[in-house]
Amino acid sequence: MWMLSREISVSAMAEMLKEQEPRLGRVLGHSAEKAYRRGDWGEVKKILVDETRSKRGHRSVTVVTDAKSRKRLFLAEGRGKEALEAFAKERKEQNADPGQIEAICMEMSSSSISGAREFFPKAERIFDPFPLMPMAGEAVDQVRKEFGRQGLLPKGSLWAL
Repeated sequence: MWMLSREISVSAMAEMLKEQEPRLGRVLGHSAEKAYRRGDWGEVKKILVDETRSKRGHRSVTVVTDAKSRKRLFLAEGRGKEALEAFAKERKEQNADPGQIEAICMEMSSSSISGAREFFPKAERIFDPFPLMPMAGEAVDQVRKEFGRQGLLPKGSLWAL
């Protein structure tokens, strides 16, 4: 049943197995929870933290993944410090010390940085480079404009920098 659930929807599976969809959902949820609790988080040293928002931007979800195995470890509603705190608590419940985390790859928000410092003090913080590119582009543009105002750029060298 577990393998089948990876291939088709719960409603299609319920129809195929001639079982009620809510009952099948509960069985799958129970076995997923059981598998989750069996996981060994003691070996996890490096994590990836990604925050995403719904279409309208009102609800946020934070996903924590093991950087080595790419296995999703934790999913929490919310973001930043609160989500990292929830992950640290869950890690303790899994009999794994939050202090064992050596590196966290995450977004560069003040709330996330604060949470990483507080709950994973020994971890090196590595920032997701995607949001840095627009910031770098803006900085280069400001320098280019200032050089232009000061007459340090020859005519026609708009994109030289």
